[in-house]
Amino acid sequence: MSEDEFWRIIEAAKVDRERQGGDVDRLTAHLTERLRSLPVEEIVSFRCWFEYMLDRAMTGLVNAAYVLISDGLGSDDGELYFRTWLVGQGEILFESAVKSPDVLADRLYDGATPLEQAEAETLRYAPSYACAAKTGLSTRRTDGR
Repeated sequence: MSEDEFWRIIEAAKVDRERQGGDVDRLTAHLTERLRSLPVEEIVSFRCWFEYMLDRAMTGLVNAAYVLISDGLGSDDGELYFRTWLVGQGEILFESAVKSPDVLADRLYDGATPLEQAEAETLRYAPSYACAAKTGLSTRRTDGR
């Protein structure tokens, strides 16, 4: 899978969710469904791209934006979920925010708290859910750990 294809899949899932007025759980469901149509090798490649993008967003400036959004009350997990949300926003916002996180100020709106709007833990699991659905293998460990 190419990087362009990775972003096309993210954008398509985002559009599906926006049509139905959904939240991050709907985005995860739409992404999972899109990934299920791919061969397992492509799902794994998508997961590799997703992790790569999470790593790219692991910068001091992005972390500073998270600290501001969380009013300094965030956590390491929360920062990961913030970066996951950022990937889920699509290529244009992702690339802009990695270069200059100030662009995020206009993306968060009144209503829910900024932190509630900018976390997407489950989105990161979509490739695992898709693989499990395709292969019949569970995403849970069976050895008690």
